[in-house]
Amino acid sequence: MGQTNDCQRFKNGKFILRSELLHSTIIVDRNDSMQVESTNGDTAAWSVRWINDCEYELRYLGMTINSHGTIDKYLQSHYLRTKILQTEKDSYIFELAVQGVETKAIDTMKVYAP
Repeated sequence: MGQTNDCQRFKNGKFILRSELLHSTIIVDRNDSMQVESTNGDTAAWSVRWINDCEYELRYLGMTINSHGTIDKYLQSHYLRTKILQTEKDSYIFELAVQGVETKAIDTMKVYAP
């Protein structure tokens, strides 16, 4: 099984991201074209556009409570590009880049199993 098939396993499902960069735990619920992220009582919605089997763009749609106008405006005008670098049985390592920003972050998304 090649990486292309491995990446497809993560297009839909519920995942958990324990981000050291953001100092938070994020629950991600994704279907092929929509992603909802929940953390600390806030929920953010993103549209998902798959570029290929292992790369996708996230476009910010909005956030519930505790939303900050400046963050909303920035996120609405910049997409996030995610590239799955490596897949494992229950997780994948990804690279995240913000449109127009040279710095990239690498983190691990795991299948959510409460």
